[in-house]
Amino acid sequence: MTTETDAQLYVPLKVRRQREHERLQQRLTVLQQRLQHERSDSESASDSDELQLKKQKTTSLSTLTTSTSSDSKAAEALSSTASIEDQQQQQQRSSVILLDQAFAMRENVSPPIKPFEYMRFSRAILDALKTKKILRPTLIQVQAMPRILAGRDMIGIAFTGSGKTVTFTLPLVMLALEEETKMPVVGHEGPFGLIAGPSHKLMR
Repeated sequence: MTTETDAQLYVPLKVRRQREHERLQQRLTVLQQRLQHERSDSESASDSDELQLKKQKTTSLSTLTTSTSSDSKAAEALSSTASIEDQQQQQQRSSVILLDQAFAMRENVSPPIKPFEYMRFSRAILDALKTKKILRPTLIQVQAMPRILAGRDMIGIAFTGSGKTVTFTLPLVMLALEEETKMPVVGHEGPFGLIAGPSHKLMR
């Protein structure tokens, strides 16, 4: 005959198995929750690492772009400075060459003369110019005629229609008149000048 204490202490085998199964289920649930929590932590950490890497890449790209733009600006500034220095050197070189030539020749360059009356032209030539409605010299004539009349060699560069032909023909006529004044021309003496043209059309 079993007592009340023995009845309380006695647990059927089926109940004990059920309780053990429940305890195992609880432990399994706790383990699954712990694993999920660790996975979520690792995923969040990896996401934060990826975000940090993206930020670093963006920062490095922006820094590289900024440095590239600054390098390009510096290169442009250096190239512009170099071009300015080259122009200054060319101007200085040309001025030095002109100064050396003037010093070697020991003579001054003839200054520009604006009116035809101051260029030693005869009255007949001045009247002929007025007949052709040529009242004042052009820029190339102002600069070139005094040098040619002074016996200097020169190269004149000007646009078409600027009066280059008159620039070298009038001094040539003046030279021929001076030669005839010194000694009258006899027969077929000459020539007193030579004009070379690149084409027959320009020589008309």
